[in-house]
Amino acid sequence: MSNEIPTIQTSATLFAIVLGGTDSLLNIHLNNGFKFEKINIFDSPFKDKYVNASGQLLGDYCFCQLPPSSENQAHFICLTKNDNVPCSIMAFTLNEMHSLNLFSATMDEWKKLQEKYIRELLSIMRLFKEGNIEISNVFYRFDGRYRVNGLHLNSECQHADKGEVFDNFYELTDSEAAELNQIIANNVYCLDILKNVIDKFEVGCKEFRNELAFKELITVGETLFLNYNSHDNAAKKVKLANRLAAWIGKNDLEVKSIHDDMVTYYEYRSDDTHESTNDAITATNRKKLREYMRAALKKYIAQINIEKQSNPTCDFHFIRQKIVSNIINDVSDYQSRGIL
Repeated sequence: MSNEIPTIQTSATLFAIVLGGTDSLLNIHLNNGFKFEKINIFDSPFKDKYVNASGQLLGDYCFCQLPPSSENQAHFICLTKNDNVPCSIMAFTLNEMHSLNLFSATMDEWKKLQEKYIRELLSIMRLFKEGNIEISNVFYRFDGRYRVNGLHLNSECQHADKGEVFDNFYELTDSEAAELNQIIANNVYCLDILKNVIDKFEVGCKEFRNELAFKELITVGETLFLNYNSHDNAAKKVKLANRLAAWIGKNDLEVKSIHDDMVTYYEYRSDDTHESTNDAITATNRKKLREYMRAALKKYIAQINIEKQSNPTCDFHFIRQKIVSNIINDVSDYQSRGIL
């Protein structure tokens, strides 16, 4: 006879409005039972979380609704999931406090896994393409019953670090959606080896203040292209500009343009850091810097995946040294031809 305590299946529902989400997200296939759906929030069981007593949308949500829009209609792209979560029957005892604590603890473990996936998904999407996309609140409902005893739990997770979304919504072409589906299905961007760098890129996407985002984006470039040996600390501005340009430039004109931009952007960052002068840092050049770092990261990830196939245990420092060594040769070639 088994001493293992039996479990029952508890129903779990997850719901969140995707700020900046557009109809193009309906073409994206997600993992782990998640889905993007277009929903009229007035028909949702979570309506009271988004609409006040007067029938008006709360907070930032009024900026992000999609057509059609009218009285009692407010459509959004939503992230949803319905699942069954195993829960010990010991959660359904007559001791109400004990029951609720055990039930809540079990559901909290499930929630942590969902929140991890949501954050990774948003990170992948921001890295894939420019466009504002955020989730402010995730709402959970859990229902379980064992014989005559039932338990119900409502919960919420707030994403306090979310960025503001007013415009530039996240829009994908059909070909981009197909490419993103392949990336998601194959976990192409899920690289622990680059997590700290991608986290800084995330700040460059979400941070409201341009000067703070600018600093983080410059740091992304420094991490990718500098400090791979003890002789690499001098003349960082020039080295970063040269190496980034050689890495992502597609032709001589692009290489020269990227180099010149990066010299200027590095000076902007220095002025803000050392002189508290940041008037030159704007949303426009922040976006351009972000596009440069996005291109650099995507190419870096492709190279890491190639390297990992032949050397699965290699670390970031090994790969960076190999990449930068090759870039230095390219920089020398551009310099010999007067491009850099």
